[in-house]
Amino acid sequence: SSGINAEYGRVDNTRKYVYETDYPSLVQTANMLLRNNTIPIFIVSGKVDKTMLTKMIPNAKVFDMADVSNLDISIRDYYSSLVQSPGVTLVDIPDGVNVSYTCYKSGDPSSRCTGVATGTELTYKLTVCTNTCLEEVAVATE
Repeated sequence: SSGINAEYGRVDNTRKYVYETDYPSLVQTANMLLRNNTIPIFIVSGKVDKTMLTKMIPNAKVFDMADVSNLDISIRDYYSSLVQSPGVTLVDIPDGVNVSYTCYKSGDPSSRCTGVATGTELTYKLTVCTNTCLEEVAVATE
């Protein structure tokens, strides 16, 4: 193995030669991170092209060891900035359907969801509008 996602092959049950890799490619890893709404944090040396890394893994956060005096504080600050502004990711919205939401702190309609402290109760008001009659609507909750 070369150590760089070495490919090897085998013949499958249909007698086709199938290439396999010994671990996922960077593209496969990036897609999995995006699908699971996971933000990886990389700590790199100055020799790494940070722009290229964030282009290859769009949701990644990259810290350069040379630019950060205290990585622990930098990572905590970054995490705090993420959790202080929670949001909703709307996916698989059918054509012709508009979905919007408003977030309130502790059920107070006059507040907004910025600067949210850990443990704060949030209320989301969803508005779903359509101009046409839908044949079937499935709502997924998690």
